Amino acid sequence: MSSEYRLERLKPNNHRPTFDCGDSDLNEYYLEDSKIACVEFMAVSYVLYYNDCVVAYYCVSNDAIHKDMMASNRKFKRFQERIKTEEKRYKTIPAVKIGRFAVASNQQGVNIGTMLMDAIKHDFITNNKTGCRFITVDAYNKPKVIRFYKNNGFEFLLDKDDKDDTRIMVFDLMVFSDARNDT
Repeated sequence: MSSEYRLERLKPNNHRPTFDCGDSDLNEYYLEDSKIACVEFMAVSYVLYYNDCVVAYYCVSNDAIHKDMMASNRKFKRFQERIKTEEKRYKTIPAVKIGRFAVASNQQGVNIGTMLMDAIKHDFITNNKTGCRFITVDAYNKPKVIRFYKNNGFEFLLDKDDKDDTRIMVFDLMVFSDARNDT
């Protein structure tokens, strides 16, 4: 990220400058709900500033991909096969969930979202304190949102949620790590 950009962890008592991403639920989370989530240890929120203007924010929390979530055990076995262990097969695979992810309306379409997503991936590869293999997200089931996550390497976890308001999508951090190590 350029030196004009600054990423900061939000605390409950931090001033929250004006932010509008065009979605009232995401705006409200940033302004109000992120305070409660922080106090209750449910999620940690980060704000991306350009100079002193908020251009994006996201929050993360712990998650896991569970064997019983999967409609087809074949798909879960595919995820398990990505993990190189001798004989150990996990019933849950550790993950981190991006609970909210928003870019200011006046900054959309200029790769701020992709730049921030790469920073999140990099952070969980280099500063991973608890261990997580995947990033999960409950993406709004809207073409523009789904396209954004697909363009950033996410894939659908389930087939059965295609008519829901949100779709669970996953990203394998090892793919990003391998790509970074190849350069």
